[in-house]
Amino acid sequence: MITRSCPPNSFGVIASVVSTYPAFLGNAQDDPKERDLGMNVMMLGQGPVRVQGKASEVPRASILVPSGRGDGCARTVTADEVRKHPELLAFCLGTVLSVPTAEEDADKPGEGYVHGFVSSKPVFGSMHNLVENAHILAERSSRLPIELRGYQAECIERAKEENIVINLATGMGKTLVAVRVIEHFLKCSNRETTVALFLVPTRPLVKQQAACCRVQGLEVIPRVAECAGSATDQWTAAHWRQLVADNDIMVGTPEVFRKALVDFGFLRLNQVSIIVFDEAHGATGNSPYAAIMKDAYHPIARTAEPCPRILGLTASFVGGALKGIEQKRQDLEKLLQASLFSPDLSGVALQHKEMTHCVYTPDKLRGMRELVRGKTELLLQEFTGWLILRSNPEP
Repeated sequence: MITRSCPPNSFGVIASVVSTYPAFLGNAQDDPKERDLGMNVMMLGQGPVRVQGKASEVPRASILVPSGRGDGCARTVTADEVRKHPELLAFCLGTVLSVPTAEEDADKPGEGYVHGFVSSKPVFGSMHNLVENAHILAERSSRLPIELRGYQAECIERAKEENIVINLATGMGKTLVAVRVIEHFLKCSNRETTVALFLVPTRPLVKQQAACCRVQGLEVIPRVAECAGSATDQWTAAHWRQLVADNDIMVGTPEVFRKALVDFGFLRLNQVSIIVFDEAHGATGNSPYAAIMKDAYHPIARTAEPCPRILGLTASFVGGALKGIEQKRQDLEKLLQASLFSPDLSGVALQHKEMTHCVYTPDKLRGMRELVRGKTELLLQEFTGWLILRSNPEP
């Protein structure tokens, strides 16, 4: 349900959106002047929105803005229109999820309702499977963008210019840097014909880093494919072509991409804008990381053809974590054709988690012993009974 009021000298209307599934409460601008300028959406969720014209003709995934007539109606604009007219950003209130059929629209003349995902801070960009991924929009819309620290911004700017391996301690935000660098290259490339690759060493990390790619971007809503597991062995050339066409980022284990790039040629580097190597220190010897560089990247780098940007992430060169560190640094830089970059952390207050010392008193230990003894005795009784039955079979 949408209720409205029209404040004096306002461009549009103030709307209060009441949803049966509110994902965020109190999502309102604090400044009254800001509220008077546009939409004040009190809750975030899905619901019907009345629009100008025939609702059945509204393009899906278009963006909802006030009609400007003070009638409680919305009108729809495209993402391109918002980019051309940035002033519309202040008035965007959501995205169209679905529209009625022409027959349904004819049954309700003059109403023109679409089903919309409504938010006072919507995220703009191309997003496939919008309904299924509405929770991503909810998460991104319900919080302020993550503010970069100075050293993170320094890493991002450096990565835009050249291949680097970022050397930062665990917990210092390397993944956020990678996501923002990927976002930069997505905006600079053709998203229909190129992808970004995010290589991680383990399958659990595939899901973790894919989730970060979906929610930590600033502007772009990426389409992310997770590439791991035995099912990828069955992927054909056609399957890989479709993955490139349907996605912006592929997050996966390195062996999956090594096979696609080196063994079968299902994926070509001219389809890749950037490759991120998580835990880049693992690029040694005959590892899949090393094979991708030696057998796919280096041959292209020796020609005049453009190569993807390389971004490595590691914490292993911090505080003497490796032995023979200088030689390993040189080997890694040569293999990845990138320079190790350790940003200036002077003045950065490092956070140390306080550990709580747990003391088990004799009372607690006694209770644990009694619990274990009771469970063990029960098991032994059942086991003994089973033996008795076996040793005394019925005639």
